[in-house]
Amino acid sequence: MDMGEYGLFDSFGQILEFEVPHRLVRSYIYNVPVIREAVSTETATFTESDGITTVEIVIRHLTKENRDGHAASGIEYGAGKSYDALEEYLHRAKTLVDLGGPSFGPPPPEPLPPGIQVRSY
Repeated sequence: MDMGEYGLFDSFGQILEFEVPHRLVRSYIYNVPVIREAVSTETATFTESDGITTVEIVIRHLTKENRDGHAASGIEYGAGKSYDALEEYLHRAKTLVDLGGPSFGPPPPEPLPPGIQVRSY
């Protein structure tokens, strides 16, 4: 994860609940010095209305100190950059489908936007 002035950090966790297409709950550990030992739980809720999907993410920490460390880590910058890049990528993918391209299959021929990496965990 690119967190701007804070640098690049890895993160990992596991899926705890998955209700397609409405909800995803996962444990998460950010490999950031101020919160490396703290596990958080993230709940993402996907709501569709008039063809637009809104994602709400709630992050819960075990302690106030963990929460404050997370907030101080630069997560807002990194997450914002990632979501902006994801929105751009999805817009390009939709444009390809609208132009008669594949709706499923290989990704678009252009590289992913800067800041987006595909990882398995």
